[in-house]
Amino acid sequence: MTIERLEGGGRPYEALPVLPFTTRRLLVGQFDVAEYCLQQGLKRLGENGWLKPGPQLIVQPMEMTDGGLSQVEERVIMEMAHGAGAKRVLLWVGGELSRQEALNKLEAL
Repeated sequence: MTIERLEGGGRPYEALPVLPFTTRRLLVGQFDVAEYCLQQGLKRLGENGWLKPGPQLIVQPMEMTDGGLSQVEERVIMEMAHGAGAKRVLLWVGGELSRQEALNKLEAL
């Protein structure tokens, strides 16, 4: 899982799960593991804290999206992001967004 702060720059952070969260059939097959990985990655970037409002996230699956995502897959990803502390989440399935394109999408949230 690659996590990147769009505003203020900085290098992307590669959050590695303690156990695999992807299965052969599903991008997020182990919900708790994926949610914890995202939560820890956001903490590492300083985006989660007791008194800090939750971040706005764009989640862009980069694998296992052939033919789009099912409603169940979309729901799992949205629930994972909110459970990890996000206040707003945009799920983007399509071409990889540039930093500016992602910022523009966040502004439109």
